[in-house]
Amino acid sequence: DIDRLILRIVTKRGPLEVMEVIMIFDEDGGLHLDEHSMFTRMEDLRERFPYKLSHAGPRKYSYHDLS
Repeated sequence: DIDRLILRIVTKRGPLEVMEVIMIFDEDGGLHLDEHSMFTRMEDLRERFPYKLSHAGPRKYSYHDLS
């Protein structure tokens, strides 16, 4: 699942921007998403519970485990 992969990447690497997550997807040879699609998924992950993303600056997202 793409959402779990995004959460795993941000958990492992710390606060990241949308384009940084796209580059990691590309480096791993996995699925490629455009900037708008990745931004939409990362914004949607801000509404999740108990594992979610939050803003960590103007463009970065960080991981939060609220369980």
